[in-house]
Amino acid sequence: MLATLERDIHEGLAIGRMADGWLHRATRETDAGLMHGRRALMAATARELAETGRQEILDLLELPGFLAVTVRDGRGRSWRRHRWVSIESGRIAREVLVADHHPGAPTAPARWPALGEIESGRGQRPAPDMPPFADPLSPRASAVATLIHRIINARRFDLAAPAFSRDGDWDGPGAAGGDPMTIAPVLVRLIAAAPDLHATLDQVAEGPDAVATVWRVAGTGPHSARFSGFASCLARLDGALIRRLDVVADPEGMLAAAAAPTLAP
Repeated sequence: MLATLERDIHEGLAIGRMADGWLHRATRETDAGLMHGRRALMAATARELAETGRQEILDLLELPGFLAVTVRDGRGRSWRRHRWVSIESGRIAREVLVADHHPGAPTAPARWPALGEIESGRGQRPAPDMPPFADPLSPRASAVATLIHRIINARRFDLAAPAFSRDGDWDGPGAAGGDPMTIAPVLVRLIAAAPDLHATLDQVAEGPDAVATVWRVAGTGPHSARFSGFASCLARLDGALIRRLDVVADPEGMLAAAAAPTLAP
């Protein structure tokens, strides 16, 4: 379903297909904010396609409730997006859309208020061993989610490289040649700008040899500006190890939001 809609709308420019695929009360959440209603979603899609033109799909993977796609527009620009959805009556009711920053994409604004991981008068809570999540996870999904949680929230950057197979690599912001050791510098930049940076597990999807997770990332910049955004991770597995990790996020947008002047509550 998701793959067909993606091809029809972004390759075929059939925006009207959104009337078949989304409920009238559907919501879409991105780094830039929350949109309500199918009409607003269709308008946003029309603005995007007016700026990019037809988008050629270069790579696509669908899991239950999750779609990963790489596209290229007529100007030769390429980017990735991960779409997380909740389905009701055969249509999309809720959507979280995470995309690489590309020309024309909005920059994540600073946010207020704090999202709860900092306790008033007590500072930031220590990271637990496992990510809090309402639904039970399979052992494989739990292992992937716990690894990402520990790397980001417990600052255990040393756990990244051993989690990959011998030929394993990753692709995402700052991925220099796919070396897993380059994950740490990206996070260090974010933590330097927002020492309380914290990621909360939002959704999980599984396939035969893949586990996808999406995280809500939040922090406080040097001027006390709160910001939040998403990071979506698709881990393709080789047994218990990661063969390839695709990360879709906009750390530059988060850094810009962290540096923004303080917003009044």
